[in-house]
Amino acid sequence: MVAKSTRGHVAEWLRNGLQNPSDKTYTVENTDKFALLAASGLSNDPPEKPLNPPRLSNVFGVKQYRRRGRGYAYIRGTSIALVRGFVGDDDAFTAAVKRAAMEHEYRTKASLDGWREDAAVALHKGTSRRAASRGRSYTLSVEWIKSLFIAAGDRCQITGMLFDYTPAKNELWRRRPYAPSLDRKDNTVGYDTTNVRAVCVCVNIAINEWGLDNFAKMCRAFVERNAT
Repeated sequence: MVAKSTRGHVAEWLRNGLQNPSDKTYTVENTDKFALLAASGLSNDPPEKPLNPPRLSNVFGVKQYRRRGRGYAYIRGTSIALVRGFVGDDDAFTAAVKRAAMEHEYRTKASLDGWREDAAVALHKGTSRRAASRGRSYTLSVEWIKSLFIAAGDRCQITGMLFDYTPAKNELWRRRPYAPSLDRKDNTVGYDTTNVRAVCVCVNIAINEWGLDNFAKMCRAFVERNAT
């Protein structure tokens, strides 16, 4: 019986495949990458611009199951299908999910620079307006914000959580918790390169009113209370 969740296995596949330059199946040099897309049940047309699909290595995993003898795999929490209606034994199904997951991550990473650009443009627009309305200094540029994401490894500089660049909105939330945002270390100073760090929106909201020390205290208390 195939396990319903393969989050750990997919993460391992992605790490191993994407970091192995000799594995041409998952590199830019592969001339058959779009054929692999077609074989995996995905579109064989390269996107004209970044589509911002959820990243498997972010807060998403893979939901994998069988129905009426056919195999299905979706990115957990979304309607994005990796494999649909697969006919074959469990080993072949797992291999098909692996191929589809790797190709999805390939396309994700290929579009990542475009996602950073989109996020940097949006943040630059919002923070520059905020700074102007409050009479704060502002020395950031779109390119500098983008370079900040790259230097941070696309992770929150406080928690280390991966950023979610997906533009899709959750109907329960006004803002996406893991989207990137810009936090001023000292709120009495403006948006200057020495005073700004990249953090998840949920972290920014948490530390905005009471600061990093109280946020850390809260996190430690939660972990201690819920430790198993």
